[in-house]
Amino acid sequence: MFFLKIFTLMLSLLFFSCAKIGYVYDQGIGQMSILREGIDNELVLNNPQIPVTHKDKIKKIETYKKYFFEYFQKPASKIYSKTTFLKTKSVSHMVVISPYNKVEALKECFWLVGCFPYLSFFEEEKAKVYAEKKREQEFITYERPVYAYSTLNYFTDTILSSFFYYDEEQLAELIFHELFHTLFFIKADVDLSENLAQYFGLEMQFEFFKVYGQEKSVRVKKESDLSRLRQKVLEKIDDLNRLYEEKQPPSVKEASLILDGFLKNDFYPNIKKYCQEMQIDKKTCFPVDVKWNNASFAAYMTYEKNIEQIRVLHEKTKKNLKDFFEYLVVEYEKFQNQDAKETFAEYLFETK
Repeated sequence: MFFLKIFTLMLSLLFFSCAKIGYVYDQGIGQMSILREGIDNELVLNNPQIPVTHKDKIKKIETYKKYFFEYFQKPASKIYSKTTFLKTKSVSHMVVISPYNKVEALKECFWLVGCFPYLSFFEEEKAKVYAEKKREQEFITYERPVYAYSTLNYFTDTILSSFFYYDEEQLAELIFHELFHTLFFIKADVDLSENLAQYFGLEMQFEFFKVYGQEKSVRVKKESDLSRLRQKVLEKIDDLNRLYEEKQPPSVKEASLILDGFLKNDFYPNIKKYCQEMQIDKKTCFPVDVKWNNASFAAYMTYEKNIEQIRVLHEKTKKNLKDFFEYLVVEYEKFQNQDAKETFAEYLFETK
């Protein structure tokens, strides 16, 4: 099965441009390396040279995996049955590109696996080369390290040593997030797929750790504050896009002046004021400490755009988390069986 998947990946090279051939080839080689270097968890746990802290994280991941599949009453796959020790802290490096005159993540599409609003590179230098090339073409770029990802069942993912940097609750949320991708992923809508995984990852974390009473109230309030803050940032992104549309900047330089003015005179002061009015503490009010550009705003939209809509829909259905998942599966099947011109996100949120 492994070699069949590799063959399928390599066959897809025939359908790409020269640039995509090089990218997909590198990704294939990088992915094969990660899988090839995976060690059975049992061997890792019995190896006296492996730090106890690493072993504890592996045991926790196995516990989270067991809980996840039992929760959804699905047969457990072999995912995370091996561990790969990386040579670097992060597993890859993500690059998002956006036009200079609009906040929008430009997508790259690939045969079989769909379109993505970013590219990830196993080698940091290649990510930098790609980003520099795009900047020379007058695109705006955003780069960041990636510590976890899912191959969406194309391969049997291993535990990565980059997971070990997360604390207990962050690790649980991460594993639930990535495992959710193995059950439900919409190829035509990566944004919604990421938002759903993010939502279910957090909600399952709350359920796993049995967060109740006063502690839950505090966490729910914090999440509610974050939700409102996220929505405020998204509203400001819309304001920036309207500004670009109104001004029609003819060059990167002109667009940069518009962005700088927007951040200085509108975004930062308004977000800071909003946090003060809503009594959101400085640590939670993270947007005021970020140096934003079109591409980082676009990346933010990818992971945050539909979160509040998902929460509202979940509450509206009055279903528990498992039944809400089944509801989404049924709705997606209905959507696929109709001749719809809209996206699944539009179908899900605008017609319900």
